[in-house]
Amino acid sequence: MSTLSLSLRSMNSRRLSTGLTLFSIGLSVVLVIAIDRARTGTKKSFENSIAGVDLIVGARSGPLPLLLNSLFRIGTPSNNISLASLSYIAHHPEIAWAVPIASGDSHRGFPVLGTKHSYFEHYRAGPLGSLRLSDGRLFASGLEAVIGSEIARTLNYRSGDAIVLAHGGGSSSFHDHSDHPFTVVGILEATGTPVDRTVHISLDGMQEIHADWDEHEHEHEHEHEHEHEHEHEHEHEHEHEHEHEHEQKEQKISAVLVGLKSKVGIFQVQRTINEYPSEALTAIIPGATFAQLWSIVAKSDTTLLSVSILVVIAAILGMLAGLLVTLEGRTREIAVFRALGARPLNIFTLFLSESILLGLGGCLIGYGIAVPLLAVLRPAVQRLTGMTLAGAFNWQFDLTLIGLIVVTAVVAGLLPAIKAYRLSLRTSLRV
Repeated sequence: MSTLSLSLRSMNSRRLSTGLTLFSIGLSVVLVIAIDRARTGTKKSFENSIAGVDLIVGARSGPLPLLLNSLFRIGTPSNNISLASLSYIAHHPEIAWAVPIASGDSHRGFPVLGTKHSYFEHYRAGPLGSLRLSDGRLFASGLEAVIGSEIARTLNYRSGDAIVLAHGGGSSSFHDHSDHPFTVVGILEATGTPVDRTVHISLDGMQEIHADWDEHEHEHEHEHEHEHEHEHEHEHEHEHEHEHEHEQKEQKISAVLVGLKSKVGIFQVQRTINEYPSEALTAIIPGATFAQLWSIVAKSDTTLLSVSILVVIAAILGMLAGLLVTLEGRTREIAVFRALGARPLNIFTLFLSESILLGLGGCLIGYGIAVPLLAVLRPAVQRLTGMTLAGAFNWQFDLTLIGLIVVTAVVAGLLPAIKAYRLSLRTSLRV
């Protein structure tokens, strides 16, 4: 009878302890796989979000806030940029296209983005390429919206539904634009990027809903000043009308997504925009800024993964403790093997093979639980957090993990195997 067959029969005779050991190793493997798929999916989603955009231009601010707000819909824009600056950027000889965007509003916790049709043409969602519609069409008039797939699924929206936007982002929204309801005219295909959680409207629509908001704000300020400065009433009214008329003409633009004709001159174009004399602008390279962001995130990310791997090692140490505890009770088993002609080296190999089988069995159980579990949880995680989990298998990581578990199981199994070897020698002397 082979050593493998003997090991399986020996483990079967100790079903309870063997089952608990396999289950503990399997659960620790599930934890490691889940963390790896989350970190891999998040990074891939971020990388897909910046694909195709060579530069992002906004008002003078830090690179990270500009990146997070313009592409990941996190935070609020520090300031708006003028139409003159947009024209300067769009007509730069090295720039192939420039797409203006405006943010700062939301719908039931989902961000709203004001833009133009060129956004859907030039923005790239990683390997999926340009944004595509799964239903309907792009917005045409000012009060039409194109929503991401996640919004449609979460809120059960269809083309033709009316939605109301709110001033402010996420849970901090504090004023509904109920007097300007939008009609959903299109739903985008899923991309695994923040596009899936975004309501897209035209810049004209963004301007229209804020015209009344700005007017309300100015009326409030005017009333406050009117109470304290009666003698300047007509002067303030004239100033208010002039400012309101100017703001209605001036579209609010948070940032500009830029594509270059050639990436060779990207640093020169970036420097030229940063030194633009008429307005304080910041031009960032999304890839470089994302690398800076990920270097910050990766520290905690690596720590979390390391802790999960330690959990696997702890489970294998539990296996070691179990083998050592049962060793003294297996003296009769060893004596029977010796009586049947087994050598001390065979006993050593038997115990070591049990450790390896427990490690491999734990991996099999872990992947058997993790793969279907991730498939079930992937839509829910994306719906609740906007984060996309990676695919079922990450072969390079998976093979490394299995190899690490097997090596650790071998190292952990050496101690009980050596003890069994010595016990086998004492048993043979008694015989």
